[in-house]
Amino acid sequence: SAVHSNGDCLEAEKLYRECLEARKKMLGEMHPHTLSTLNNLAIAVYSLGNYAEAEKLFRECWEAYKKTLGETHGETLGSLNGWASVVSDKGNYAEAGELFRECLEAYRETFGEKNPYTLSCLNGFAQNCLKQNEVTRSLELYKKCVELSEQHFGENHPFVLSCKGGFSECLCSDGKFQEGLACIQAVLEAQVKLQGEEHPETMRSVHIQG
Repeated sequence: SAVHSNGDCLEAEKLYRECLEARKKMLGEMHPHTLSTLNNLAIAVYSLGNYAEAEKLFRECWEAYKKTLGETHGETLGSLNGWASVVSDKGNYAEAGELFRECLEAYRETFGEKNPYTLSCLNGFAQNCLKQNEVTRSLELYKKCVELSEQHFGENHPFVLSCKGGFSECLCSDGKFQEGLACIQAVLEAQVKLQGEEHPETMRSVHIQG
């Protein structure tokens, strides 16, 4: 919605809850419009940092989508990817890794490895591996994500730069400080030109560099 895209997550959460109840009554719990609202509510709750409820909502949505649309439908996989991201942010990295792996395999088989949703899932999986201190695996995933996203979006797309930032952080975690710092410096310069110094992704790169 326009409210959610403007960053007012508290207002978005309120509106989504009202809309969800109305759609359940009018359309039923399993109607596509109802499930779309449920998924949007999960995203809003997640953005507010309420991970326990967000996990419950994403899982509920995923299970409903599986029944109505099938396991490999884009909406189903989107809910699964959201669920994996929440679980990772809760610190349950092993469980999140299994969810990301399942989601990534389904995305690849259904949409191909260069699809933006596939790449987003791949990036999340790489982040989760790094959090879990599986540095070698994370490096492999980040490298693949950077290569594929560059082919799809181009070198200086915001998503590509974000992936490169994660790759840089991973290189430093692996003790490859010179290579990692050179990479993040290039990312930072591109982000400043593209997004400005105050953009969250730019500030994240400054944090990694510092």
